[in-house]
Amino acid sequence: MIRILITGVSGIGKSTLTEKLCKELNFFNLKVSRINFKIANRKFFISTVDDIKSLTKTQLDEVHMRAKSQIKNIMQENQNVIIDDHLFVKYEKNKLNFRQKIILIFLKLRL
Repeated sequence: MIRILITGVSGIGKSTLTEKLCKELNFFNLKVSRINFKIANRKFFISTVDDIKSLTKTQLDEVHMRAKSQIKNIMQENQNVIIDDHLFVKYEKNKLNFRQKIILIFLKLRL
């Protein structure tokens, strides 16, 4: 089982790198932001990824809680996963947010 995390700020090529690596290595491409957007779109009717920024902390926490089960299923169903997200862009000084914590937990799991 191999888990690779590709993280960073917007526009630096994370998705491009992840897509190429997944194709080359035959890994599953886990785009956390895509999961979060789909949930937020269904639950709060947002229309673009940028609209996620307008959600309240409570709404974001709900999105992340719902995403947790989807991420867990993906990690269980796929031996080799590359995770692509803005995981370690700090939202509050020296604190990880809920989404960051659940990804760290799943990276450590031996499922």
